Amino acid sequence: MLIRTLILALVSLGLAAPAAHAETLGDLYVPDYDAADGVTVGHAGDIPYLHFGPKAAKLWKTIGGRKATVGCGTVTVKDLGDGFGTTGFGSSEIKLPARRTRVFLYDGGSGELCVIATKRSKRESQCLPMSAPDDKLCIRVVVAMTDSGRAYIDAKKRAIELFVAPTLQSFATGEDGAKVRKFLDRYVVTLPDPDAAPPAGKIGAWTQGEDAVYSSLLADGKRAFWSMRGGVYSTNLADLMGPREDAFSIF
Repeated sequence: MLIRTLILALVSLGLAAPAAHAETLGDLYVPDYDAADGVTVGHAGDIPYLHFGPKAAKLWKTIGGRKATVGCGTVTVKDLGDGFGTTGFGSSEIKLPARRTRVFLYDGGSGELCVIATKRSKRESQCLPMSAPDDKLCIRVVVAMTDSGRAYIDAKKRAIELFVAPTLQSFATGEDGAKVRKFLDRYVVTLPDPDAAPPAGKIGAWTQGEDAVYSSLLADGKRAFWSMRGGVYSTNLADLMGPREDAFSIF
């Protein structure tokens, strides 16, 4: 019953996510925005802010007038020596104005990523939290502040879709099978061999008996994958494909 609930939650999240440019499966789960969507970064003195232009009017309607947590942080691990490293983020709670405007980033605006999150509603069975243990807030807006932040968001999307696709395929039978298969058909293609590169924007799937390989392309053209062959699991996104609750969070 828990597995079926998880599968339905993953599908419903993907179908309902207000993604700005939902071209890949990962886009459905990570609500990242940039200048092309009307969300730009500016500075008032030393204080950075996010500006929501006319193109972002529809997005603002989903967050304007609500209490929100605004936070920024780092995702590139800082080496502390002796095998230790750290990342982190700071946040503050504010009331967003009803009218579309700037949102100032008083906490950590120099970080790699900034987010706006609001309270998770009872109708939301699944959402993207800021950190894995916190399931009370759902991220509504993610903005990359640096190139490394953009690369991280890209890799995060690939990690999520490489988790979601095989998980859903494994349970695409029975009562909800048709709905799941129809959902996946838009994003998953069959690969001729395990090392073949999938088309850009698609998830490649290769299976043979109990062996399976799933892959997708990062923005720089590199192939991201996870593989289960001969009972041995491997992936080149190990830092982002840990426990499910870690995969489905930003910081």
